[in-house]
Amino acid sequence: MRWDFLYRYYNRYLPNGGFKRMLNNGFTCDNTFIPYAPTVTACGHSCVYTGSVPAINGITGNFWWDYEKNRNVYCSEDKTVKTVGSTGNAGEMSPRNMLSYQLQK
Repeated sequence: MRWDFLYRYYNRYLPNGGFKRMLNNGFTCDNTFIPYAPTVTACGHSCVYTGSVPAINGITGNFWWDYEKNRNVYCSEDKTVKTVGSTGNAGEMSPRNMLSYQLQK
């Protein structure tokens, strides 16, 4: 949903609904622009979450080629973690590949 729809359809929201509560009591960054490309899900989410662009946070796409592993890697893939409540590999994900997330030891 485009950000301007929040204001355009304001009169259609419930008086005690989530959108009105967010607009009236939340925080907004008007005229915010984060210059990055490509505009795919992982790049967009990592820009919003970190405040940095793909060149800094390291999330350059939903998938990318890893030369060391010689294969495509999913943006949140992390074979060092295990899912809870399942025996599948669907939960083997974390923000490990996000460079601006890395904590100093």
